[in-house]
Amino acid sequence: LVFLAALLYLLSCAPTLRFYLYSADHGYQLGLGRQVLLGKLPFVDVFFHYGPLTALTSALGLAFWDSLVPETVICALGYALCALLVFHLVAASVSNESTRGRLAGISAAGVTLLLLARFYKWYYWLWPLLALGCLQRILHASGRDRGGLRLLGFTAGVGLLYRFDLGIAVLLAGIAALAGWDLYVMPWRRWAGYALQVVSGFAVPSLTWLGGLWALGGGKACRDYLSASLGGAAGIPSDRHLRFQYRNRRPVRPLGDAAADAEIGGPSSLWQCPLSRNPVRHAGR
Repeated sequence: LVFLAALLYLLSCAPTLRFYLYSADHGYQLGLGRQVLLGKLPFVDVFFHYGPLTALTSALGLAFWDSLVPETVICALGYALCALLVFHLVAASVSNESTRGRLAGISAAGVTLLLLARFYKWYYWLWPLLALGCLQRILHASGRDRGGLRLLGFTAGVGLLYRFDLGIAVLLAGIAALAGWDLYVMPWRRWAGYALQVVSGFAVPSLTWLGGLWALGGGKACRDYLSASLGGAAGIPSDRHLRFQYRNRRPVRPLGDAAADAEIGGPSSLWQCPLSRNPVRHAGR
């Protein structure tokens, strides 16, 4: 019910289709998806500062229905999942079986819908929240859940493929959270073993992508991907040898806007959420 209510709310106040004509960032992301459908390969034929999954996700929506409606639905689904995760995380932290816990979860999910980042940057919220869910599972199992440790790393690895600095931030935050708990109750060597489990999960999507990119474009494609991604993460488009489809010569500050605050500070009050009175109607701000 929380998921459905959040989804209906997001769809009811989503940006109109005209918004995509004026939003350079969202239009750019949709343009990348269109390039993929035209047969262009990310970081082989077309270059950008985001991760490959931003282009592939938009391409998936356009392939399903050649209009802007699927993109709107994808963004709303992403944020609705975020609201559901906040509900479960807060309810479990208060008391999952009590009415008080459920009310706290519903309240937190409602507040989350008022504090979202830009409409198309749902992934800045989803992957940190999924990582928090993994951490909650690991801590409830007293660290014995190796599958949860690898899942935490896998979540960070998928986040990396949406935005390089997002994945690294989730990975480091997860390992730091384990350290804060684990070093208090057991020796650091066991924490190091946990960290290796997390890194092994992180390596699966990361190395899978790099292996596929190597097969399609060789070592140059891998270098171009790392150069573009690191340039985007650093906020300095210095890699001018790449054939970018669009270049903003002003330095970008990925940690300076609401969407990027969600990446580092994280979703809801659990990760220092970004402040925006109405994230959906003001998505283009």
